[in-house]
Amino acid sequence: MSKPFKPRRQTVELRPSRIRRDPVKLDNSARLAERQEAKLGTLCARLEVLSPQRTLERGYAALLDGETGRAIRSPTAVKPARRYTVHLAQGAADVSFADVQPRLTDGF
Repeated sequence: MSKPFKPRRQTVELRPSRIRRDPVKLDNSARLAERQEAKLGTLCARLEVLSPQRTLERGYAALLDGETGRAIRSPTAVKPARRYTVHLAQGAADVSFADVQPRLTDGF
């Protein structure tokens, strides 16, 4: 029968000479932290621009099927008299359509 494993305890001696603060290393670390903070700020700003709410605030709307909750991406997916939900920047509206045109002929 083997003996149960017992971890060994080890004493670590800290010597002041080994933990001196190196001003160059501290300065480099501070500059690295500043660069990383700036990069994080840039990435956060990019992510904010891509958020669905910001897209709605720029005037776009999201159309979801009222039964399935799936996004409608094409006019051919819209069926007359079926219920849909339009999401806007400041709320939503339940709608249905009387007619659907696959493409506008006179532009937007």
